Amino acid sequence: MDDLSIDIVKDNIYYIKSPFKGEIIRFFADIGDSVEKGQTVALFKTNNGYVDIETEYGGVVSDIACGIDETLEKWDDILVVELEEKLADDFLNIATSPDSADYAILYSFQQDILPTLFYGDTEKFIKGFSMDKANFIYFLLSEIYENQDMEIPFSVKSFNVIEQIAYNDIIFIRIDWKYLNTQLLTKSIYVLINSKTKKIQYFTCENGAQNQLVLCSIVPVDGQLARYNYGPAPSDLELEAGKILEIFLND
Repeated sequence: MDDLSIDIVKDNIYYIKSPFKGEIIRFFADIGDSVEKGQTVALFKTNNGYVDIETEYGGVVSDIACGIDETLEKWDDILVVELEEKLADDFLNIATSPDSADYAILYSFQQDILPTLFYGDTEKFIKGFSMDKANFIYFLLSEIYENQDMEIPFSVKSFNVIEQIAYNDIIFIRIDWKYLNTQLLTKSIYVLINSKTKKIQYFTCENGAQNQLVLCSIVPVDGQLARYNYGPAPSDLELEAGKILEIFLND
């Protein structure tokens, strides 16, 4: 289930989403039920077979967002889980202060180290994702924390990684950072590669002023990384991805 995960966490609420187009044929949890990390909560049917839908976090089911045999598109909500308070607190306390060492590491990683690797060795970057996905990001961060003699404050489960062919020859990768709500830190990173034209671009959806999400792009200009602001991000995740694809195609 890890490689299929496109679930979203926001304000202590965990949205379990459809990994593909398909339908739910059975629920194993109801509203008000307590669920544990790794528990199967639904059985999902696609054209290629059946998929167990598991929860990555413990909590209480607060809503069932679809019906049995209802056709779902990719990223549609299936279940909504209110997280256990302790779990949410542990993550929400990460990098809450711009003066903290965690903040400095994460900001540098998102805005400098990762885009430098992406543009400097795109083949290695894509190979790392193809083999390990979220583990690739976690491994890179772990090395940085180890070099600083610090303990990394989150796990590989702190990331969602989606990879797909978005449009013709364009490879579309999105990295979600769960619970990371601090201003100027990135909620999602997008990397797009046109395998035909070899065009590549690194995008961020980050926390701006007044809790507004902003779309940005980081690109190399004259040997330096330059940052471009494309304004507020759409509120819907699919619209956000569509906006980034539009920028990539027309920039």
